[in-house]
Amino acid sequence: MTKGDPDDLNSRIRRSALTALTDGILARREKNLLSELTTYLRGGGEKGLLQRIDIHLCQFWKGSEEAAQALERILEDNEPESTPDQLRILIAEFLVRIAGDVDLAKKWIAGIEQPQQYARDDWGQGFSDLSPFIQRIRLNRLLSAFGCPI
Repeated sequence: MTKGDPDDLNSRIRRSALTALTDGILARREKNLLSELTTYLRGGGEKGLLQRIDIHLCQFWKGSEEAAQALERILEDNEPESTPDQLRILIAEFLVRIAGDVDLAKKWIAGIEQPQQYARDDWGQGFSDLSPFIQRIRLNRLLSAFGCPI
């Protein structure tokens, strides 16, 4: 496809609109609309948006039946060996918080190395927040909770 390809533009606009719709429905906690949207997305093969919904449900709808079902779908769709470290850590957190399954959570973070350490940049500027360290903090919080060496 070329840079100005209308099909590519239509695809990006559609994806952007579906993402905004998904985020709006999740923010409003509209269960009926969410159910209709997920049915629609499944029919269109929108795996990325479906996983986005499941992650959101696990993060923000803790204690709900929807969160437990979302965690099950996340586990069905991902394997520790082929999942990026950041998502593996998130799944481990969900396993502890939603399912209370510490043993399975340990398996999800097994073998994850400490994230890269950050230093001041070339201009001597520091970081204005902790965002570069979030993955390290989350991983070490889990390791500490599990009694594993950090």
